[in-house]
Amino acid sequence: VRPWDWKQLGLERVSQRRLRSMHMPPNPVLIGRKYQEAMNANPGASYADIARQFGVNRISVCQYVTVVRRLPPALVRRISCETDPRAMRRLSLRKLLRIARLKSSSAKTVAFRRLSAVPFINEELLE
Repeated sequence: VRPWDWKQLGLERVSQRRLRSMHMPPNPVLIGRKYQEAMNANPGASYADIARQFGVNRISVCQYVTVVRRLPPALVRRISCETDPRAMRRLSLRKLLRIARLKSSSAKTVAFRRLSAVPFINEELLE
């Protein structure tokens, strides 16, 4: 029997996967609303002006604002209220942009339902 323990020495292995699963990914709708509010406050401002104000690039501002403007309001409200980190990982900016660029509102709703219907992966089994 050892008189010491790995935890006492601070050498315990920390699972990076577990740490990432506890971290809440950014919500694209909330970021897009922040940029949209800044654009509404400065009517003559371009995407580049807003990007300089927040320290990001112009393309990021354009993409986030596109998600907010082109998704149906019901979907925007649903995404903005999401608090589950696993669900937010599935609702990434890239996937939401793909949905936002669809032509009809019904196609966007169907694509969103299909995206949110994907079952969760049991992360405890992956460790």
